[in-house]
Amino acid sequence: MNYFKNNNNEIFAYDDIQVEQGFGKDLVPLQSGEFYDGVTTQTKPYRLNDSYIAVEKNELGEIISPAGLVTRIQADKELVRITNIKAKAQELILETYPLYKQNNILMSGIQVDIDTMNSFISNTRSISNAAEANFAEPLNIVW
Repeated sequence: MNYFKNNNNEIFAYDDIQVEQGFGKDLVPLQSGEFYDGVTTQTKPYRLNDSYIAVEKNELGEIISPAGLVTRIQADKELVRITNIKAKAQELILETYPLYKQNNILMSGIQVDIDTMNSFISNTRSISNAAEANFAEPLNIVW
């Protein structure tokens, strides 16, 4: 697990894969034993579901609920999942209808071609939106 902190002294924990994907790139990396909130107290990594998170303490030594941190990590993972789904949908659309082809079809004014293209794009977007709403993993989507 890799730990980072932002300018507000919030600690973030990312695994190696997430770091390779760019998580934490705009944050300050923390070394082992260097977990602190920048004021007077220590921050200690706690085990949660086979990974470690850093839990901050305030100036009085009271533990700040880790729920916010966990939520941010989960939100980041969700953002990656949604981004991957949308990227795959865009890839499939552009493989079949690159932008120049979309423009040519629209400029031609041939309604059958326009309807076929619109149907394909709408269907691909519907699959993407349904996968996003149903929490499907990108690799499990049948396009």
